[in-house]
Amino acid sequence: MNNPPIEDTEVNEGEVIHGQRLSREEEFYLAWGAEALRLNLTLVRDLLQRLITLAATLAGGSAAFLDEKIIVAPARLAAVLFFLGSMILALVAIYPRSDTVPMDPFAIRGSKANALDKKRTWLFWAYVLMGLGFCAVLVGMYVRL
Repeated sequence: MNNPPIEDTEVNEGEVIHGQRLSREEEFYLAWGAEALRLNLTLVRDLLQRLITLAATLAGGSAAFLDEKIIVAPARLAAVLFFLGSMILALVAIYPRSDTVPMDPFAIRGSKANALDKKRTWLFWAYVLMGLGFCAVLVGMYVRL
């Protein structure tokens, strides 16, 4: 696990270090950053569980489209590819990433906001591909009629 190095600073005996108390917002982001580090193992376990669920669902769903009487071949292939693409994008979105963030509350907030924006973008495109997959199924079924 790659944790950022902790810098040691030397303090001479008798030297007084002056500082100011953290604001509530700064305390919140420091606690949030520490919690995110603690939850990495749980996130990886959840990722593996979702991977198993998605793979099983995709395999079962693909089996339903194998019959030529239900959907035409090009639409079936497009639907399976769209669903597979959606699954891959969702996996990319939930996969944990390491990030080096200084223990500064505002840097932690910026890092978390950036990660959330990226995840939302990946999930948006995963939903688009999922919708296109359902459209391909509907078009393939309509053409078969």
